[in-house]
Amino acid sequence: MEIIVVAVAAAALLILRGPLAALLPVALAAPAWYVSVALVHLDQNMRTVLAAVLLSLACGHVLTLLSRFRERLRIGDDRARAAGEAIRRARTSLVGTEIVLVVGSGALALANTPALAALGVALAVGVALLSLVCLTVLPLALHHLGTAVFWPAKPWRRGGRRPAATRLSNQVAARPVTVALASAVLLAGLGAPALVTHADYDAGSTTLHASLRGADGAVPTGAELTGFAARLRLIDGVGEIVPSGDRIELRLAPRPGTDVLDLINGPIRVEAARAAPDGTEAVVDGTAVRLAELRTATGDDLTTLLPLVALLVLLTLGFILRGMVVALLTGAAVLLGAGASLGVTSLIGGLTLPWPLPAVVLILSAAVGVGWTVLMVTRVREGVGAGLEQRTASALAVRYTAGPVVAGLLLTTVAAVSLAAGVPAFEGYGLAVAAGVFLPTAVVTTLLVPALVALSGRSVRARLAGGTRPWRDTGPAASGASGVLRRPRLSSAG
Repeated sequence: MEIIVVAVAAAALLILRGPLAALLPVALAAPAWYVSVALVHLDQNMRTVLAAVLLSLACGHVLTLLSRFRERLRIGDDRARAAGEAIRRARTSLVGTEIVLVVGSGALALANTPALAALGVALAVGVALLSLVCLTVLPLALHHLGTAVFWPAKPWRRGGRRPAATRLSNQVAARPVTVALASAVLLAGLGAPALVTHADYDAGSTTLHASLRGADGAVPTGAELTGFAARLRLIDGVGEIVPSGDRIELRLAPRPGTDVLDLINGPIRVEAARAAPDGTEAVVDGTAVRLAELRTATGDDLTTLLPLVALLVLLTLGFILRGMVVALLTGAAVLLGAGASLGVTSLIGGLTLPWPLPAVVLILSAAVGVGWTVLMVTRVREGVGAGLEQRTASALAVRYTAGPVVAGLLLTTVAAVSLAAGVPAFEGYGLAVAAGVFLPTAVVTTLLVPALVALSGRSVRARLAGGTRPWRDTGPAASGASGVLRRPRLSSAG
């Protein structure tokens, strides 16, 4: 916990260049984390995962609101009006992100895997509390701090040319088909290793304990235990049987190439059930048995629960973004990015990752990807609502969102690296997780989603334009100001 907090705070200080701004993500995430772990029982590893996810989301929220706040200050608003306008313009993306994540986390609570189910409940509670704090405390902090939140840096005084973001936005507007295809092919290629990735459950101990449980608590006789032990000795893969009081110790000796967990889930469970005398039930226990049950539950979750989570997230995105076509585009992009994150992590990690690292990578990348993607679509919607063409609106969104997105993803990668340092099972995978989260999410948010929206038809444009307010301010505060919310200069090809 200390490693993650210190690392994220230090990275935020370097990126935001202001101590007050750097402390905001920690100050926002801490209450949500403490309440979540107080209400939901989590082991230490999952507590660390929860901290990394909440800190990543808090960094994204702080960067989003600071970006809006800075824009309002540059066009001449006082700090009170700037804080109010910042939260008004950012609340759609913030609230939308939180609703999507609460729904997805709530569905994750239905997992057969106890650790994932507990993490799902804790995430739902933590994300909801984080949203409440961000929508109430953060605007008040900006209102009272004003420009001091950026001290000693003064980036709010100047707009900056953003040459890299401008070139990137020009490419999205000029060649959306090329950008979308190249991004999709890149993400698909990065995600290919995920199809052959295996989770390593590391059975460790190969000693099991078997016992008989009689009906109504009856104690099995010595003859029943002796016969039961004789039947267990015949199972292929059992090397030695050692009686131990009212139970039997099984020391496995699997053949070379035989998976211990497969041996437990298959022959040992089946034959032990058959060997139990009439009126009794065979009970097989041990560390390896619990890991075998965990792997079975995780496999069931992958085949049944993940599709349900994806469907609920897609429906929620459709409600937030006011159209299923937009939700399908953004949802598919986020899922593609999450798969690419797992693929990059597994490729660097050697295609075998310790459990629950694959699940952590998917949760972290999906949560961060949803947040930044909703922000990007919200920016596009504002441009379309102001009457801009979709290509121009997409380019404008890339231009003014690329900086906060990259900064937020850098903070997320720092959290990923420190997460690996804080969880013993993840040691050595920090850079793999960081690369896996950063690259696909950056491609999805700054390239794929804007390009797809730029290519979408009139029905999507109507959905994007519905109920929006223009970017350009028509009030006295913006008149004559060199505001940042203007149509970008696009290349002639755009």
